[in-house]
Amino acid sequence: MFNLRKNQGSIPVDIDPNTAPSDEGEGKEHLCPRCGAVISPGAEDCDKCGAIFAQTEKADLADPKRCWYYAYRSRYKGPYTAAKMAELMRDTTIAENTMVWKDGDKYARAAADSAFSDIFLEDIVAPPAKLVKDNYFVAFAALPVIICAVLSVFLKAALPSYVILAVVYVALSAVFLRQDRKELENKGIELDGFVWAGVILAPIYMIPRLTKTSKRYAYILLWAVLIIIFFFR
Repeated sequence: MFNLRKNQGSIPVDIDPNTAPSDEGEGKEHLCPRCGAVISPGAEDCDKCGAIFAQTEKADLADPKRCWYYAYRSRYKGPYTAAKMAELMRDTTIAENTMVWKDGDKYARAAADSAFSDIFLEDIVAPPAKLVKDNYFVAFAALPVIICAVLSVFLKAALPSYVILAVVYVALSAVFLRQDRKELENKGIELDGFVWAGVILAPIYMIPRLTKTSKRYAYILLWAVLIIIFFFR
């Protein structure tokens, strides 16, 4: 139970975090904001994941007034604008289970079950770039060139040899690019379809890929150095 004193407006007192008001409209289908399950009109929580539903309308998030608060130890902090609250949630100052409310609310609720619930879903859809592994990406940048360089030692300097090397380079690049894109998709990161042109000119894939992940642009330099060594050795 929180016992909160008034401060610049109507602040909830004697808040029970396990209770939420129910003012859902009748005859209206709703989806749980956390797991997406269909819920019955008037339901106070989700049968599937147990989330307590926010009764605050999303329109409240556009309100420029400083009217939001959050629980901090045995006290509270605020008032803040909705934009500031969203910022505090994104930088993890306000956690999923931190109790939040606005002026006029009768009940506080966990931030993840409030009108700000979409912010916490963002973390599921777009995980930190550091979680993306670069194994296939490094292979894409280096192995096709290295393997072609080794093969060129055993091939004569003739047109058929150049065709073979070109086919091997494109095939290997396509394999590693495909595997790396699967890694990105598993982490919820999508790239435009045009990046497949990277099988011919690697930076077309490498630049947008690195922009959305580790930003280690030195991999492009690695590819460039290997290409220069291959052609001018």
